[in-house]
Amino acid sequence: MPELRLPEEHFRLAVEASPSGMLMVDSHGRIVLVNRQLEQQFGYHRNELIGQSIELLVPARFRPMHIADRERYMKLASARPMGKGRELYGLRKDGSEFPIEIGLNPVQTDEGTVVLASVVDITERKRAEEEFRIAVEASPNGMLMVDEMGMILLVNAQIERQFGYSRKELLGKSVEMLVPESSRATHHSDRAEFHNKPEPRQMGAGRELFGVRKDGQLISVEIGLNPIHTASGMRVLASVVDITDRKRIEEQLRRTELLAELGTLASGMAHEIGTPMNVILGRAEFAMRRSEDERTKQSLKTIVTQVERITKIMNQFLAFARRRPAERRPIALKTIIEESLEMVRERFAQHQIQVVAELPENVPLVHADSDQMSQVLLNLFINALHAMPNGGTLTITIKADIEVVALRIGDTGHGIPRENLSKIFTPFFTTKEVGKGTGLGLTVVHGIIEEHGGSITVESEPGKGTTFTIVLPTKRPA
Repeated sequence: MPELRLPEEHFRLAVEASPSGMLMVDSHGRIVLVNRQLEQQFGYHRNELIGQSIELLVPARFRPMHIADRERYMKLASARPMGKGRELYGLRKDGSEFPIEIGLNPVQTDEGTVVLASVVDITERKRAEEEFRIAVEASPNGMLMVDEMGMILLVNAQIERQFGYSRKELLGKSVEMLVPESSRATHHSDRAEFHNKPEPRQMGAGRELFGVRKDGQLISVEIGLNPIHTASGMRVLASVVDITDRKRIEEQLRRTELLAELGTLASGMAHEIGTPMNVILGRAEFAMRRSEDERTKQSLKTIVTQVERITKIMNQFLAFARRRPAERRPIALKTIIEESLEMVRERFAQHQIQVVAELPENVPLVHADSDQMSQVLLNLFINALHAMPNGGTLTITIKADIEVVALRIGDTGHGIPRENLSKIFTPFFTTKEVGKGTGLGLTVVHGIIEEHGGSITVESEPGKGTTFTIVLPTKRPA
């Protein structure tokens, strides 16, 4: 069949000069025109193509579908991409296949409607996309990509591990599902701001950032943002680093440094303040005994109370500065618990607090200082008392194996807000009213347990209570 003769010679020249492969087919699907770029793409000379069915250039497995699509297109021809949403492939003369994109344009001629198709070889683009995908997947950081609407387009395995979702659960969903609910409104506006001025940068510079896992747990994160401009619009590639462990270590280091500073301060203050306070206390108590005026007695009693409080604070300071050497020996934790409970049982009864203690007899002994363990328990019991001013339940359980003993002390009190959980062992941090607490009690508890080679953790939910878990070794620490 002769090559189609078109009246517009400049049209033929434009097709020939196109950097894309160009071919034209008639209403029967026969090739009537090709350009030089198409010859190079498919490895045929144009004389081998003119008059042939277009299906010659289609892999065999796609030909039945292609014929049906072609016939359907000719009934309502319009300019559009071919096979939108599908991967398309061309078949070369040597039998090899390559990925392509095709644009369709109907052209009216004296011989009827023909279709001009532009063919782009996207092999290099697909290779680059695959290399990009491999690099993202292999990244030690979590990587995800979102579109302009914040929909997740791509995630790697590290994101799955960090957030506990499978990629199937994430793809096509809003990225806000990984943001704590309290920060979602701000995140939405920050995302819009980034799209207005896209440039590589750290997200939330100067702020603490958190992600929320599938199980609801918050993790501390650092996020780097990189805009990527594509034919489909701007995309944002985010690098997510879980810094939860780093934050925990930094907090432990900060606490250690602060305790060292407090120890130095306490050593200096012990003599300068302790001695005058003892003098004031002695004189006030003597005067109170000698006075017969009730108003004067009350004033002196207030002085005694405040001096005793100052002395208590100083003693807690000294717990950091020159804590006496622990006298560790094998002790039965059950006995220490029962003795400590006896000291506060009356106060628990006054506040209608029920004590449920599950203390088995055959628990291994722990190597510990009994006085310091009693101090730990009394502190936690008093905290539970303050958390349940209107009554509740204190539950104490012990579980053990050959190496460690785990003690859990849980209350049904008001609980601790999530944002305060990481601060409760920090010196001077307290949620109590001014004058009601020093913020040192739990710091002392933490220090004692760590010195014994153990650990203490806390779980809490506002309105549902708090549980402390203490783990102590059964063998003498090295």
